[in-house]
Amino acid sequence: MSELSEMHNNLDEDEISRFEDWMKSIAQRSIKNTLSCYQLQTSRGNYHSILSETGPSYIYCGATGGGRNHMIYYKSIDNHVYILCFYIQEFAAYWAVDNQWEKHIGYE
Repeated sequence: MSELSEMHNNLDEDEISRFEDWMKSIAQRSIKNTLSCYQLQTSRGNYHSILSETGPSYIYCGATGGGRNHMIYYKSIDNHVYILCFYIQEFAAYWAVDNQWEKHIGYE
């Protein structure tokens, strides 16, 4: 399994708190980033993988064309899937995965 497809599902309380606190620290973004085309297949597969997880977990989502924004899928304690965006390794934004995102990555 490649590093980009590695599921991180054994999160301890500190890791879960860090993700949840990041999301509480800023408002959810309404305008979403898009992925580079070559990453759509990996992102689609990783999204499918995280949907089957039963607890807090995360997996790589992808990056924008310029490479400065990297995103992960995060399944939260409320069992919803969010995308957390990091700009040059600093938490910058998040949004809930919705039908628009699923269309973007070609998930059916």
